[in-house]
Amino acid sequence: MAYNWRMTPNDLLDYFGTKAEIARVGGVEPPSITDWFATGEVPEVRQYQFELATNGRLRASKPADRRTVSA
Repeated sequence: MAYNWRMTPNDLLDYFGTKAEIARVGGVEPPSITDWFATGEVPEVRQYQFELATNGRLRASKPADRRTVSA
């Protein structure tokens, strides 16, 4: 499976509905979510958390185990 997209803050908002819910599920403070929207990026380590939290409905930009995925 090729990973050629990236998880965005808007993907999280579409899925969880509110920034407060994103913060709750991600275990981060709300100001961090505001920063993600300002930069347009979700930190890579958080992307993996959200991939697990959504049972893969949202996918991290890069696979966690890069040894088993071919481009």
